[in-house]
Amino acid sequence: MWKYKLAALVALSMCLGGCKQNPMNLLEEARLKLNSAAYISYDQTAFYPNPMGTIDTLNASVNLKKNSSSFLGYDFLFQSNTTDNYFRNGEYRSVNKNEKVVNIYPVDQADEMESSVRSGRNIQFSPMSLIKEEDWSYTTDTLQNSVLYAIYKRVETDTIIDGNKIYTALYIFINSKTHLMERFERRNFYRGELSQTVVYRYDDFMVGDDKTPLTYTIPKDFVTVPFGQSEEDRIALNPGDSAPDFVGVDLSAGVIKKQDFKDKKLVLMFSVINCGYCKLAMDDLTDENFQLSEQVSFVSIYPYDTKLRVAQYMENFDPSFAVMADSKEIGGDYGVYAFPTFFVIGQTGEIEKIVKGYQKEFLQSLRN
Repeated sequence: MWKYKLAALVALSMCLGGCKQNPMNLLEEARLKLNSAAYISYDQTAFYPNPMGTIDTLNASVNLKKNSSSFLGYDFLFQSNTTDNYFRNGEYRSVNKNEKVVNIYPVDQADEMESSVRSGRNIQFSPMSLIKEEDWSYTTDTLQNSVLYAIYKRVETDTIIDGNKIYTALYIFINSKTHLMERFERRNFYRGELSQTVVYRYDDFMVGDDKTPLTYTIPKDFVTVPFGQSEEDRIALNPGDSAPDFVGVDLSAGVIKKQDFKDKKLVLMFSVINCGYCKLAMDDLTDENFQLSEQVSFVSIYPYDTKLRVAQYMENFDPSFAVMADSKEIGGDYGVYAFPTFFVIGQTGEIEKIVKGYQKEFLQSLRN
């Protein structure tokens, strides 16, 4: 009798192995589930082997919102202990919490920004990006922690450099029950030997139809810095130094010169359009209840943004003070690398104070 039971078990296992759904259908169902969702969130854990022989573990929480106008098709927010990356409506911000810096791309660097976003590991190795690739091939099933996964493979690199064979294969693991991609592996081979395996794990998925816009509150007391700039690259000015002369044209085509403000204290505010802190400062300065002191002249300077863009931007504020655009040379002369940066210049032409970042108390000190 036991022989018949054994034969039945063997037949059942063969059916489970051979009668299951086509694994490529499972891949297509996983694609459809992610691509049709208006909202996706998950926890991401990345494991990177390092030269010390240990493994660096990187944790992040991820939120994605569908946005048909985005070149990615969605907006995103990646948050970790050290860095937040936020992309919404074509604007990208990388927040370094340790250095208290928000990195942005000026509006005239849209191509560079798109390239940077697409090449970032959080995007390259996200389920949304990986599952869109068309050349995945099914390899096998595996059981991990009582969960059955279908594994798919694609070759990223297969070449010979200086006589050495370089081969990189990518693997995604799709949960056969939830139809979600919950693991990714990038295996590098050098001269036929496995040299490194990078692993990403995706847990606690939430996939739904929530259409509330993605939001992010910028941290306080940070500064905004365009990508590629650093404090070491700038001309260093300090209180007590003579303020550089400048000549420019404001939005109404009036000529602006430093010498024109000798009868009052002059405050220069250097800004960029897509800097959240600069907007907060402009909101305060143009509030209907805010009035500059009669002893202060104020000029807002945009080194990286064109006159057309700044003019359009100023329609949101209607400032009572002069605004200058496309003033990169002036920004360079003042050594500005972070935004907003304020220079308070006395009547003698010397710099009295330099203020970096949005400080409400400083702005209030300029009022009547």
